Amino acid sequence: MPKSTKRPSPDERPDPLKLPHLSTAWHPLFYLVLGEMLPAPVFYILFEFLLNKEPTRLDAVIIRRLRHLTDWKPDFLRAFFACLGKEDTIVEFKGPNHSVSGGDLLNLLGKSYLYMEQAEAKGSLRAIDLLMVFNNLTPSLSRRIEVLGGTIHHGAKGKGMHRVDGLAFPLVLVETSLAWEQKGEYLLGVFARKALKEVLKRAARLTEKEQRLLTKVFLGIEVLKERSDAMTIQEMERLRGEEMDLGDLMAELMRRVSPEIRERILAPIPAEERLKDLPPEERLKGLPPEERLKGLPPEERLKGLPPEERLKGLSPEEIAHLLTSEQIIKALSPELLKKLREEEH
Repeated sequence: MPKSTKRPSPDERPDPLKLPHLSTAWHPLFYLVLGEMLPAPVFYILFEFLLNKEPTRLDAVIIRRLRHLTDWKPDFLRAFFACLGKEDTIVEFKGPNHSVSGGDLLNLLGKSYLYMEQAEAKGSLRAIDLLMVFNNLTPSLSRRIEVLGGTIHHGAKGKGMHRVDGLAFPLVLVETSLAWEQKGEYLLGVFARKALKEVLKRAARLTEKEQRLLTKVFLGIEVLKERSDAMTIQEMERLRGEEMDLGDLMAELMRRVSPEIRERILAPIPAEERLKDLPPEERLKGLPPEERLKGLPPEERLKGLPPEERLKGLSPEEIAHLLTSEQIIKALSPELLKKLREEEH
């Protein structure tokens, strides 16, 4: 591929935040993971790159700014990000419910040629690699690759990660339904059909960084549930920029989910753990008096109350019924006792 002597400057690239956005529901969450994991000094990402005046877009273009820095490795998703090319990687992402087809590959190839044409016109043409991310490889896509003269090397980049040779551009296919099961790649399960529950089961094995990113993705899912249209890139960028620790993120997530989901999240946590560190008044808040005292013996129920509070609400007859004759006489004042003796005589 011809090289240009002019090095592309990120400042000359279109600002993705100033472009109109027509993203589908799952795309911003996928962009969130890319943006969180790829450090800005090493990579520059154009989300939904505008190819021309018509709404023909690339899902993402990952531009390697420092080509000489070849030893960069992320804390996790290492196998996935090892699929990136040496310079520009054009990413085609399909959500977990999309069945990828041969037509999707043709569409990606067409858009990649348009991207190459634009880059060449600007004198900034660089090596282009393609990365397709989807739930599972289909016969339609496999046949299309074969017809175009390509060869799939299954598992060449890791489990569910396949290198394709023989096409116009180097291509890597990532099946999230398989790739997520590798150690360190669990977050890919967020974008795999029916794998989300399994990802949650393994949450305890994740590092704090992974848990934080996973929680941000769940927050994004809740944002999507609250609205009929898709999350905008601006909202995704705002979520990425949140400098909240894991506890704050979890608190925000719990605030957004429905009461039913909240109860299911809390169900495995023992009651004593839920109430730990709560002041007594907060633990009892919302309980009627009889529920607060339920299970306590009588002496515990009255413990700490002054005598007048313990007897409050009882009639004199009821109080007298509880006392012996000696106790009643002892409770009488000396004046009253003297008067009673005088009346007897």
